[in-house]
Amino acid sequence: AGGAVKHWSIGPIYKGDNRTWSGGADSTPYKRHESLLGPEAGGLPSRPFFERKRNQYADHSPDEFVHIKDFGAAGDGVRDDTKDVQDAFNGAVRQGKLLFVDAGIYMLADTVTIPKGARVIGECWATFAAFGERFSDPSNPRPVLRVGTENEVGDVELQDLIVSTKGGTAGAILIEWNLKARSQGSAALWDVHARVGGALGTDLNPAGCPPIRDGTNPEKCQAAAALMHIRPGASGLFDNMWLWVADHIIDDPDRQDDGNNMDQLSVYVARGLLVESTDATWLYGTSAEHAVFYQYNFHNAKNIYAGMLQTEPPYFQPTPRAPHPFSKQVGTFSGDPKYKCDNSDSDGCDTAWAVILTGSENIMIGGAGTYSWFDTYTQTCIGKQACQKALWFVSENRANVRIQHLITIGATNMIVSGTGKGILARDNQATDSHPRWSHISIYDAESVAATDTVDSSCAASKPTFELPKEPPKGEWYPNAELGLGAWDDSLDASKIYVTIVNLAPYTFKLVDRSCYQMDGMWFGDVLPGHSRQNTIDYFGGKGGTYPVDDNGEAYYSIEGTGKTFVIKAVHRIGEKYPYRPRVELSGFGNGATEYTARGPQRAFNLIITGSEKFGFITSMYPPPVGWMQHLKDVIGPRTVNHVVMPGSHNAGMSAIGKFSWEATRLNTQNQAYNLYNQLRLGSRWFDLRVVIIKEDGPYSFHTAHTSYPSRPVGDMYGATGATLDEVIGWINQFTNEYPGEVIFLWTKYLWALPADFLENGRSFTKPELEAFYGKLKGINNRCPYGRFGPVPEKRPDVKFDRFLMSTLMEQNNGKGCVLIFLDEPNILFANPEEGIYFGPDYFDRSDVWIETNVARNLVAGNVKAWTDMRLREDSFIVSKWHGSWDLVSRRFLSIEELSMRTMYDPLFWAGVGQMSPVSYPNAFSMDYVGMGLTGEAPPDLSKAQHEMRTLAIGLNLYMISENCTQGRGKRLIDMDPPKGLSTAGNQQLQVVNGSVKVDKQLFGQLNIKPVEERPLARRLPCPER
Repeated sequence: AGGAVKHWSIGPIYKGDNRTWSGGADSTPYKRHESLLGPEAGGLPSRPFFERKRNQYADHSPDEFVHIKDFGAAGDGVRDDTKDVQDAFNGAVRQGKLLFVDAGIYMLADTVTIPKGARVIGECWATFAAFGERFSDPSNPRPVLRVGTENEVGDVELQDLIVSTKGGTAGAILIEWNLKARSQGSAALWDVHARVGGALGTDLNPAGCPPIRDGTNPEKCQAAAALMHIRPGASGLFDNMWLWVADHIIDDPDRQDDGNNMDQLSVYVARGLLVESTDATWLYGTSAEHAVFYQYNFHNAKNIYAGMLQTEPPYFQPTPRAPHPFSKQVGTFSGDPKYKCDNSDSDGCDTAWAVILTGSENIMIGGAGTYSWFDTYTQTCIGKQACQKALWFVSENRANVRIQHLITIGATNMIVSGTGKGILARDNQATDSHPRWSHISIYDAESVAATDTVDSSCAASKPTFELPKEPPKGEWYPNAELGLGAWDDSLDASKIYVTIVNLAPYTFKLVDRSCYQMDGMWFGDVLPGHSRQNTIDYFGGKGGTYPVDDNGEAYYSIEGTGKTFVIKAVHRIGEKYPYRPRVELSGFGNGATEYTARGPQRAFNLIITGSEKFGFITSMYPPPVGWMQHLKDVIGPRTVNHVVMPGSHNAGMSAIGKFSWEATRLNTQNQAYNLYNQLRLGSRWFDLRVVIIKEDGPYSFHTAHTSYPSRPVGDMYGATGATLDEVIGWINQFTNEYPGEVIFLWTKYLWALPADFLENGRSFTKPELEAFYGKLKGINNRCPYGRFGPVPEKRPDVKFDRFLMSTLMEQNNGKGCVLIFLDEPNILFANPEEGIYFGPDYFDRSDVWIETNVARNLVAGNVKAWTDMRLREDSFIVSKWHGSWDLVSRRFLSIEELSMRTMYDPLFWAGVGQMSPVSYPNAFSMDYVGMGLTGEAPPDLSKAQHEMRTLAIGLNLYMISENCTQGRGKRLIDMDPPKGLSTAGNQQLQVVNGSVKVDKQLFGQLNIKPVEERPLARRLPCPER
């Protein structure tokens, strides 16, 4: 409705640990996940969260009910009713009847499963109580009531029940919820509770488990492993549920006396409620109290609404301190606290957490009262806010995690994060009188990874990408011969190619062609997201005649925009390679470029991306060098595994260094430009191989490209490249000039190579690793893990491939992030505290390495791999787009010639032509990044090609944006120009004639002037194929 207020707040507002104050105003509304919402209601401006009243079954006749005692269960609190209770659940479902659980206590010696389809109503909180040996081992926990089985989908309704225990059942999980609701709220419970101890007959009473203030009660007082576990894949609605570990006796021991002292006791249960559900789940009016580790733990959970949570820790803590008496069982359940016990506010080693929230997304806590009333049964700590260090632990979450209206009592910190930062209760204290409670109106957790919420404008818009009806067609470069002369002789010197890559939401329509003394201009339409290898055939194949002034033109319009471009075939007599393409963007209001010929059967690759609204970027002009920062609004909301980037194979080998073993530039060098210029050309993923040359000093670090560095030097083949000091200097130079980028360094080898010709190489020793890490600390803008959460003992819950790009781009005060990964299994230790990681533990990736020297096989293997991997596991996929050549080939031909002639061009027509919004790699590991024509690599980039950088920009802008789930925003056709692409105050960016965005410095080297499209004086038709 007009003027309606969607979200209003007053009080402290937190984004992570950043505090602001709202005096009473509209505030940022929470983006509610569609699956959690009910229907429109009462003209409200937003749809409310789904609710469901309990079913009263008033329309059911008595003969539609069956009693549990009809199946033989006694319910007398003595007899083992396990089999009869199971029979009752199964029988009621089989008969299609409701199960009425008569008042009583039903003893269970083993797990009982409530099958899907069950409808169960308890009389006067009928109780199921676990007892016996099967529930006694806390290291092998066992459910008492299991609702559904793993991966099962269906309906269930439970009402008015209690689940309890008797005696030492330290391995009991009182309720394990496996069932996934078939529809909203179809798997639900109302007034179902877990209660451990504090009642007659439980053998957990003040006499046996007294409220001691020193030491620990005997094992018989260890009563459960967990109160409840909602497992991965399960979901449901839970209304009015109290999960309680007794702090006092509730049954009156003297029934003749109308008084009840409610004597205290110390009973131990390890965990409260563990929630790992990822499907719509609602918790309405629930409470969890007095467990040792935590009361609530939302671990890798998604799509949860929890309204009115309430918690208390055990009254006996910190005697014993958490995690005692279950310290040996830490890690038995997913999401257990780490318990480093380093005296930090976030170690949890004093008193139980109220709520743990880690690795989760789309979580709304709508009101929570989390109270800490005691310090080992004394209450003087309340006024001092010193009963425990912290109540909430919130770390490493994905997007859209919010707590609204949080009340805390008794703790020093209301919330702490994995970085150790805390929100002090005194900063938000709401009253000076007892109990001096503190209040936060809104707390939005910092996110390190994306939610799966789909942008509504993307979902509503029409996709422009259509899958190709058949694989792309094109001609392959002839296989290598033994020697350049023989290879050149095998080529058809009359042909060159122009591959057009359309990464814009419009069709590139071939309007006309013109040929003069040309055998063919084989061009055609290019659909959005497709590529096409086009052929310019000058004189009709090998052995044909050479006309002296042959020329041709292909005219394109970009449908729906009014923009045009022209590809011209040019003949320059006297040049080594006289046949070359000329591209005119005069239809964009821009100029023309004539490209130096790359040789027969080589391609020039024209990539055009962007839109009318967004602006255009092309490979004809050098696009922004800091391309990640310029696309921050586009790629920032995505996770790393949904971003595409160029990469450099053997990045340190831009020259042969100080040491060489039977190696030359031809067979060992992999790059033309140094690492600084590789970064400027677009690479963000680097393969670095590092060795120590003992002959050069004890800690002389070099990059290298060798055969087996573990063999004796006499058996080795290869060379060193840049020194590690040079690499570090180049990285720091780039990050200083182009802040906000994310750089991934993968370091391999880590071998010490001896001076002795016959001695074997070996892995770095501890002192050598320490020296190596000391060097790496010289890299600016590293990202130590402590910024994102506690450094794990082994692997973090959220690895870097699932981080939001914006999280990484904003590190180091907006300077970006250099992530250093060690990629050798034999290293002794890493140093995540300094941002130096053992790669497999902190980043999940899939390498696609097709060992072949045939381009056709390279393409086929990569396409199959990234299609399968994206669909199966959506991992970060590294496409190693380089060939594997034997030593014979590399003796006569250089890696440069082999790479550029055979493997480079097929990427654009055969590789991109088989990508889609659901099938693409993340990093292209390439030899000779930025090279187009072999043999030309001046250090100033004046002759460098910008095709790979433009390709990465286009795939991120167009291709992934067509996938609403992974793109995290609008489709390209609807995008506004991102703020990162504004030229205001931007010293690096220029917009040419209002339409094409370029890097200002590199564009200035080209000296391109606008031209008018001028057709051939003698326009002649082109022959048809």
